Amino acid sequence: MTRALYALSLDVVAYERCAESVQSAMRELPDVEFHCWKHDGQYLGNVREFDFVLVHDSPEFKQNWLSERSLRTTVDLASCVQPGGTLLFLLRHDPVDGVEHRGHLPSCCSRLLSLFPGTTQTTLLPDSFRDQRTWNWFLGRQFRSGDLVVSLRLPETPIVQVEWQRFVERELQHPREPCCLRARASRNENIRLRRAA
Repeated sequence: MTRALYALSLDVVAYERCAESVQSAMRELPDVEFHCWKHDGQYLGNVREFDFVLVHDSPEFKQNWLSERSLRTTVDLASCVQPGGTLLFLLRHDPVDGVEHRGHLPSCCSRLLSLFPGTTQTTLLPDSFRDQRTWNWFLGRQFRSGDLVVSLRLPETPIVQVEWQRFVERELQHPREPCCLRARASRNENIRLRRAA
């Protein structure tokens, strides 16, 4: 993903999960600025303000998009976006065996982002006609597959760190059900495993 953005002549700053990934990426793309960052409550907004932040394949969003962890991570990421900028989530949408959703629903991410100030939008970027899944969709054998882009365009008015923290605390006062059946099943399994331990 970083390589594709860099090829567009964008000023790219990438945050990777581990130091080994950073070192490897720096060797591959020496002109790109790489940092190691794991969400641990570390506030990124003071690091730099970006035109847009792209989130792809982040473990904080694997279980439940409406969890405290997902909310805090999203606040940390949104706080890095300059006023009027965009926070983008790129998600794979792959229906399997005639079932429309194997993982999270497309609405899981948009439900999380709708809690935030700004405007959300969801777009499906369908697979190429060279992809077998597209032909399966065309022949009525499966639902459309592709990459789902869910975005949050922040307001033009700046939001300071204190306001972001208040936002988190206010939202955490309202307990929410898991974002979808998959998240609910995962939560129930985690509860079962804790009780068995």
